[in-house]
Amino acid sequence: MGLFEDRLMYARWERQMRLMSRAEEFLKKSGLFAPTRAVPLKLAVPLLQAVILEDNDELQDRWAESEDDLTYSSSFGAGPTILKGKNIWLG
Repeated sequence: MGLFEDRLMYARWERQMRLMSRAEEFLKKSGLFAPTRAVPLKLAVPLLQAVILEDNDELQDRWAESEDDLTYSSSFGAGPTILKGKNIWLG
C-alpha cells in the first residue's frame, strides 16, 4: 500500500498546486492580488477536498474562478448563494 498511497498523495499535491496557481491567475486577472476576505471553514474544506480530486483541468479552472468569487464577494447571505455567473449553488 505504501507506493499506492505515495502516488495518491503526489497526485493530490500536484492538483492542489495547479488549483492554487490558477486561482492566483484569476485573482490577478480580476485586478486583485490577494483575497479580500476569508471563506468560512465549513464551506472551504469540503470545497477544496472536492476540487483537488478533480482531474479535468477545465472543471478545476471553473472551481478556481469560483473560489475567487467567494473571496471577494460582499457576503454569503443567510441562504444558498449562487456564485457570480457560474451556476454553482452553495448553502
